[in-house]
Amino acid sequence: MNRVHLSLQGKGGIGKSLICKLLAEYDANMIAFDADPVNKTLSKCAGLNARKIQLLDQRTQEVDTRRIDELVEEIMDRNDDVLIDTGASSFVALQAYVGQHHLVRMLRDIGKEIWFHHVLVAGEAQMDCLESLAVSLSDYPDEVEFVTWENEYFGRLQFDLKGEKTAIGLCETPLWKSHASRLKRHVVIERSTDPFVLAMEDFLRSKMTFAEIDEDPNWARMSRWRLEIIRKEIWRQLDDIFAPTKIESSMEVVDS
Repeated sequence: MNRVHLSLQGKGGIGKSLICKLLAEYDANMIAFDADPVNKTLSKCAGLNARKIQLLDQRTQEVDTRRIDELVEEIMDRNDDVLIDTGASSFVALQAYVGQHHLVRMLRDIGKEIWFHHVLVAGEAQMDCLESLAVSLSDYPDEVEFVTWENEYFGRLQFDLKGEKTAIGLCETPLWKSHASRLKRHVVIERSTDPFVLAMEDFLRSKMTFAEIDEDPNWARMSRWRLEIIRKEIWRQLDDIFAPTKIESSMEVVDS
């Protein structure tokens, strides 16, 4: 069963495009579409071979339904896993399209798995991120697989809840406990010491993949080594999520 990976959140600046960039490099066989009208992070990174698609009408700057239709038709016709990076500015319109057209159900009916990737960050956006996750869990009770990404760039997630003497972590929140069976797939992008933070910032600005940077002598060797440490840890967590399915798929091919 092919997967369709979506990052649908209305909050900008929390790392949605970073998550998509990591996913696109982790699985090089995935077809990546860059539908972010502002940042175009994926399509600027040549090593990912992402396709830039324009979902906004150039004149009105509103989402063009016909262009979404064309994208959906292509997804339906493909036998590949697909990743779509959407921008915060088009979130509301795309969310409405998905709901109005019962898109998740339609894609599932033709054998596609829908995976929602939700980014969670500390700071001012913390509650907005959690509320967005709560809405998705409520709107799609059975039809969607969830991967949550805890991006510690702005610090670790801590919640002050009524009745609790001290701040609690993400996994101790009522929302998490209520949906524990659906929130088993969790990736943490750890905030380490300053040299590692700076290396990650350079990675984001570089428009390069981890693999390209590792082979580029213009990058300092210690910066490349720090990024390799970061990459291995993220890949380890993604392997925990996706590797069992890859093994099952390969076994099916052998059996057939």
